[in-house]
Amino acid sequence: SVDVSVVLERRRTGMRGPSVACAVLGLLTASVACYMLTLLHFLGDLDVESAARLMVQHQPPARMMPCPVQQPQQPEEKETQTVESWPPPESDCVCCAGWQSPYEAVNYVNTPVEVIPTALYNGFTFFGTIPVRPWFKWNTPKTMKSARYEQEACEEALQRARDRKTNYFKDTDTYLYAALDKYPIKNLQVAVYRGMESDLWYDAVCFVNGGNCTVIQQREATYDDKTLSDNLRTIISRNYWRNNKRQQFDAVLCVSSVEHDGLGRYGDHLNPFGDLETMQRLRDCVLKPNGLLFLAVRFGDDLLYWNAERSYGRTRLTMLLSGWTLVEAFPAPLEDLFNDPPSSQPIFVLRAPAGKAGASPNAAGPKKP
Repeated sequence: SVDVSVVLERRRTGMRGPSVACAVLGLLTASVACYMLTLLHFLGDLDVESAARLMVQHQPPARMMPCPVQQPQQPEEKETQTVESWPPPESDCVCCAGWQSPYEAVNYVNTPVEVIPTALYNGFTFFGTIPVRPWFKWNTPKTMKSARYEQEACEEALQRARDRKTNYFKDTDTYLYAALDKYPIKNLQVAVYRGMESDLWYDAVCFVNGGNCTVIQQREATYDDKTLSDNLRTIISRNYWRNNKRQQFDAVLCVSSVEHDGLGRYGDHLNPFGDLETMQRLRDCVLKPNGLLFLAVRFGDDLLYWNAERSYGRTRLTMLLSGWTLVEAFPAPLEDLFNDPPSSQPIFVLRAPAGKAGASPNAAGPKKP
């Protein structure tokens, strides 16, 4: 019999058996066994929560790893370095000023990357279990200039938010209104975490719902409207992370942002775990203990639309929510959403761990009847 874990370990580390024939025979036998184990995982034989926690720590268990399949020869990436590191080195202080993902030092994108680099393929696809669909986008850093929101646009956004209208993400905004009704943010310290993209819509939603709002984004923003300029604060994300005494928040609004992290679409670093690292930092660094995250991501099947965004199904969503308490999903319980995915992104209300004693007494909680 073939020890699958040994075969996988040899394949991962580059070890070779005593002969080519034995190695080929071993890999073929292991492939059958490995994919049977993968099937058992999807049928519920594996403790997915435990596996997800290990995956977030970049240590996937052997039973969850389909045998690596040799990828077609990829064109050489120009002006883009990649790193062969599985698992990557870990850091003990993701909240410390100056912390850098292991991938950020070598994988900065300065030219479009239309094909997943071979060295990062297993990480992006969870060892081939997450299909890849082409959907190439390129928003260069040159387009990420300072944003100025004119008076008319600010007034329109504020009025639409007061009228509970929807914007680009349609029903997602309806779900968010319902979540904010049940878990109000009035008078709380709230961060609108926008990551790479900039749009004032959720700034207005935060303000209209009574939050003391701080916008964390990649570029400067100014509001011509006095109501917003006097009541909103904008922090460039790189400056926020450089400060060891950074502010923490009772709640965070994060709509359609995390699924883009690490894909290089916005000139950011290629990072197979960019979304998971962002979620970890929101949980451990941005939110106060017991704080709430109002999260929306593309939902349905596990897919990677390279390089536009990720779609979260049972496998990747379990990893994304690892370490959080799912308080409630809108518009329906999570299992119902899996069985009948909505056309728009659902809203997940997540609670950060209690952490050390002295958690904020103002952390958001459900509205009392």
